[in-house]
Amino acid sequence: SETESLTYRELQQKTNRVAHFLQEQGVGPEVIVGIYLTRSLEFVVCLVGLIKSGGAFLPLDPNHPKDRKEYMIKDSQVPFIITSKKFVDSLPEGNFRVLLVEEFFQSLESYPIQTPDHGLKSGNMSYLFYTSGSTGQPKGVIMTHTYQDKQSKETKKFPIKGEKVLLRSSTGFTLILLETFSPIKAGGEIVVVPKDQEKDASWMLENIREQKIETLNMVPSMLSFLLQEGLETCTSLKKVYTVGERLPVSVQREFFRKLPDAKLFVFYGCTEAPAATFREVKKDEDYGDRIILGTPNFNKKVYLLDEFGVPVPVGVTGEIFVGGKVSRGYIHNERLTQERFTQDPFLNRKGARMYQTGDLGRYLPDGSLEYIGRTDFQVQIRGIRIELGEIESCLNAHEHISDAVVIAKENLGGQTIIVAYYTLTGMKAP
Repeated sequence: SETESLTYRELQQKTNRVAHFLQEQGVGPEVIVGIYLTRSLEFVVCLVGLIKSGGAFLPLDPNHPKDRKEYMIKDSQVPFIITSKKFVDSLPEGNFRVLLVEEFFQSLESYPIQTPDHGLKSGNMSYLFYTSGSTGQPKGVIMTHTYQDKQSKETKKFPIKGEKVLLRSSTGFTLILLETFSPIKAGGEIVVVPKDQEKDASWMLENIREQKIETLNMVPSMLSFLLQEGLETCTSLKKVYTVGERLPVSVQREFFRKLPDAKLFVFYGCTEAPAATFREVKKDEDYGDRIILGTPNFNKKVYLLDEFGVPVPVGVTGEIFVGGKVSRGYIHNERLTQERFTQDPFLNRKGARMYQTGDLGRYLPDGSLEYIGRTDFQVQIRGIRIELGEIESCLNAHEHISDAVVIAKENLGGQTIIVAYYTLTGMKAP
């Protein structure tokens, strides 16, 4: 229920018991476990317990389309899926064991409260997130415990000790990890937004005020919406982190006008190289309509290279490559892994690799990175990277469509939308 809560001691003991239970089932390093739950206390406990067991997290949001869930389950070859009785009927079929939280939570008292040994190595898989692919199929991105360890140290750079953080992201969105682990590792407090309530502005604002939420993570379009609905009444807010899409200048100005004492931050990255850059937005800055991504995070290297792989001078556009702590690659897709993840010639470390983002950018004289555009047809809308080619592939698979073109454009309200144009075969156009 909405009134459930756990202390740190209770969370530690319960997640340790979940970890022991999962290990008893055969979970350990390189073993993928799907979590088919919406945001809840059970989700947080299962996620933390899973990581402690040494297993790898596969997010399966019950609200995602059936075809996408079926593909992720089949492609990942996941052997275990944690879910609830209320979601089990919508779970796609597959060769996996179902672990019901209503059942194994009842037996947790019989498992030790001590942190289990997991036998992990830093390069072992910690989570597997699926993103869109230009071939028309999603691709599974493997992140490792090396990245998780570095991320925990990063909380020193972005301290939230003792602060209340609203957990409102979809369980299938990478931001759910930041909202879950960063507060826990820094001694903060998580307030979980129940399913569907993140779409209700009045409920959100009321609970931010009542719970005295101090930190929010969201895409800029949601921040813009909440600012229009009365975010200035939430005087407890100290920090807002934005990620996933361009932060318009109009939203920046509205934010500081309505919340002059709060801080605003921008993350840039992708599933393959999360949080590559970071910046704090200043009240008096004036970059116009340019998209400023900031500077590389402490565990990342960001290179701007020309078509020959040579670094470009300041002010010259190049393709963005991210080195340092990046993904291990794509599961069951070695060809694409070798294509997008290449040896890092600029980092003197054995096995160092860099990821080719497909984004274009240039460095400004002050050291900041400016985003210019894409080298392909990928777009990002409300925090979700979308391959327009994937939509075209689906449309072209329809028996009555002979050809289709999909583009992204702004509507009259300034919001980015997707528009499809198609020609019909075998029937007359309306």
